[in-house]
Amino acid sequence: MKSHLPEEWERVECIASIVPDALELPGYPFTGLVLNIQAITEAHKDPMDGSLCMVIPFGPAKDHSTKPWNDGQLCFGELGIVWELTNYQPILFDLQNITHFNLKGDGYWCSMVLSIDKALFQFKETNRNHWGHHMNTGEQI
Repeated sequence: MKSHLPEEWERVECIASIVPDALELPGYPFTGLVLNIQAITEAHKDPMDGSLCMVIPFGPAKDHSTKPWNDGQLCFGELGIVWELTNYQPILFDLQNITHFNLKGDGYWCSMVLSIDKALFQFKETNRNHWGHHMNTGEQI
């Protein structure tokens, strides 16, 4: 992501930088991580998250295949796109403004969803909710 979408990476990393021990986050620079196991979602948007989301589908490979499941596609309503997921192929999209859902699949499928809570943008913009000058953050204010 850093090399292909440097502006988006910088925006996400800038928010992650306010989280203590951010480099230890398992989904760095994303601050939120959800693990879906055999999940089927209804059509929805995520208004409480920051706009950028990364989904990484995975599952145990069958017969050296890169796809351990059938169907279970990721769909984007307004765009009319049905995305065929493959094992460990990340996809980035705007989860706040695009309706998304996945179809029922056959097989064992999982996904890791990385995002940023929308409240962190305000937290950063307001200098840690106006408490930044009281905190030892290691940053010059």
